[in-house]
Amino acid sequence: MKILRNNPQMKMVVDCNGQEITFPEIEAGDAYDVGDKVELENDKSPTFESVMPDGSTIVVKDGVLVKIIEDTEEIAAAAKAFVCKRTGKSIQIFSEDPKAAFKVGNKVTVDGKEGMSLVQCQKGDLMIYVTKGKIRAIKNVTTKTVTRSIFKKNR
Repeated sequence: MKILRNNPQMKMVVDCNGQEITFPEIEAGDAYDVGDKVELENDKSPTFESVMPDGSTIVVKDGVLVKIIEDTEEIAAAAKAFVCKRTGKSIQIFSEDPKAAFKVGNKVTVDGKEGMSLVQCQKGDLMIYVTKGKIRAIKNVTTKTVTRSIFKKNR
């Protein structure tokens, strides 16, 4: 029986939804760029779009990174505290890394209250889904792509 092992030198990143994205031809310390080969878990040539913790969106087609949509300066400057475009409520995101404010699982307060649920909140091109005081999912409204199921029906 042959045991396959991942190359310890390849770069692996995690998107806002906790999905592991691997760049097999890039060393762990290097930055990824357009044209790089991408693998998604067991899929060697995936096609997907994903919001990254820094607010950028990567677009992958047939296992190749074809586009990086950078976050706007407005989003980067006010990533941790802003007023929701849809509801007018004050939102504050708590993150140890200021470049990773938009990350699933980060704690969020709504109008200064913890544990609140706010179905959708828009900041620039990002739609943030908050439930029970945490970011549950993020999508880029420009690309209109959601990377995973957000809500499950309670029974």
